[in-house]
Amino acid sequence: MKRHLVVTMICLAACALLTGCAGSPDDFGAAKEKLESAKENVPEEKKEDESKAAKKKNKNKKKHEMKTLEEDKPADPETLYEPVFSEILEIIDYGYNIDREYTYATGGITERINYPGDSDPLDAIGYVISDFSGDGEPELLIGSEESYGGEKPSSYIYGIYALKDGKPVTVVGGSARSSYQYMGDGRFFYCGSGGAAITLIGENHLIPDGTEVEWDDFYFTDEDESGQIGVYYNHSGLFEIAGSKKLAMSEGEFADLMREYEGRCEPIDWTPIRKCAARGGSGSAGKDAGGSSEEDEVQPYAGVLYWYKALQDSGKSAEEMEKYTSMTELIQHGWPFAATNDEVGYVYKDLTGDGFDELIITYYGDPVDIYSNEGDAIHAYSVPYRALAELFPDGTIMEGLTLGSKGWRQTWYRYDEATCKYEPVSEELQPEMSSVILTNIKPLSDIKVPDWYSLND
Repeated sequence: MKRHLVVTMICLAACALLTGCAGSPDDFGAAKEKLESAKENVPEEKKEDESKAAKKKNKNKKKHEMKTLEEDKPADPETLYEPVFSEILEIIDYGYNIDREYTYATGGITERINYPGDSDPLDAIGYVISDFSGDGEPELLIGSEESYGGEKPSSYIYGIYALKDGKPVTVVGGSARSSYQYMGDGRFFYCGSGGAAITLIGENHLIPDGTEVEWDDFYFTDEDESGQIGVYYNHSGLFEIAGSKKLAMSEGEFADLMREYEGRCEPIDWTPIRKCAARGGSGSAGKDAGGSSEEDEVQPYAGVLYWYKALQDSGKSAEEMEKYTSMTELIQHGWPFAATNDEVGYVYKDLTGDGFDELIITYYGDPVDIYSNEGDAIHAYSVPYRALAELFPDGTIMEGLTLGSKGWRQTWYRYDEATCKYEPVSEELQPEMSSVILTNIKPLSDIKVPDWYSLND
């Protein structure tokens, strides 16, 4: 039995909120017969009057629809779900803030961001927007491809979102220990676990407006009164023995049922979240410096990157690099003459919240030089040798410098819009958000220096 899909007790409590036990087919049939019978007993004259009134109403409705066609034109689905995308992208860019209560970031999403492995979350986390409930309104799924135990990858869903009163709401949140997969035809397979004795599986679908799930079948294992593992079944999705039917099913048969469900799941063609509209022109979506003058106009940092790359390729000696000391702290790390250079990278981040990206040159993933943009690239700050810097999304920097036997000195800097540089401040600042985590760092070796460029020696 697969044990990689385990659910925490919190997730179990969440399952308890998912309701939806529908009436029986017999009740539905009887109600339908009564409805048809009532229709047949309506007098012909009344039917004709109602038909005329309905036609007049539809005619007026069509006129109104024609007048308000542009006003009622549906928005782009990605725009409708922009709050979801923005929150997830903020965590990817700046890290998870434990002091903040997130609206849309589920456990599975934050797990994937915090433990990305060798993949970039911007590429690993994907989305798909489609009408899974059948009401004509699109729902949003967030998830990724995962492979456990050498098995073929499966499409795991970390979050299902729907529109309520024009705003996105979280319908369900999945995680590695409480997962959802898509079975096609608007149905989802759920699998979770709460320990050695507890495994939960089932099939559900979205109610017509997409804002809740309704369970078709829900199975779970738990210890019975005799201490043996029993298999229980209900339609409510509640992890409760009371109100559930105990089945004459062995653990092996339960495992076979779970495999059967998993075999019916379909792959999802995820769109990487870096491509969503909410990403806009953010630098971490993947700006590259090129060699054309046209690209220089839209990429103000291209010349800076050419300068770094040309110096890196030059292999200048320590003496030759002395003239560049004030422009980059990389020289303090033995760059470019005594380093492999593979550890030097660059990344774009909007550190000041002004809508413009800064360029950050990194060494082994840590910031070294920061450039700001005010029409022209300005060297805004360098991390001193033997120092570490924490960057904050409110335009502040905490610099910690090792002073050997004298201990440790901490200095705070704040971005100055007048000079476009980070200026030291006397007080100790207390940013409200967590420090920035640099992701999607690209190697400087990827930069292609155009033939027309030369160093200003």
